[in-house]
Amino acid sequence: THYRQQSPPYARRGAKLTAVDELLLVRGFDEERVNSLRPHIRVVGEEPINVNTATAEVLHAWQFSAAPENITIIFDGQDIDALLEYRRSTPFTQLADMALAEGIAERWSTAWVEGSVQVRGSVFMIESLGRVNQGSRLARAIVEKQGNVLRSLKME
Repeated sequence: THYRQQSPPYARRGAKLTAVDELLLVRGFDEERVNSLRPHIRVVGEEPINVNTATAEVLHAWQFSAAPENITIIFDGQDIDALLEYRRSTPFTQLADMALAEGIAERWSTAWVEGSVQVRGSVFMIESLGRVNQGSRLARAIVEKQGNVLRSLKME
């Protein structure tokens, strides 16, 4: 296979990624592509996406990635914008709240496979920018918490 022909050769792990940079080991992913995906993906936490924090790109792509046999796009760009606009002022407290966004109505219930979206999350990204004189450094932490217990911390 492709991976065994690399120098040095390596075997496909066949498991979840432990770091976004591992995508660089996957055929077809280069640094430019991985960097373009970085704001939209994570490697920790549960499978469902949080509709209160997911980017427009994730909300659009998740519709058909979560339901491969149903490639009908329920939400177009205008619908996604309506969801984002609504949640800016009023975060969703339950999935049915998505029907309150302009033009969405009950279509929200058919956009994603049941259980693949939620309105709360347990994974958070914290960014801190420090500046000294002319220099600056960005620190990014991915935090997974359950209740008031920190389950994991990953610094990038």
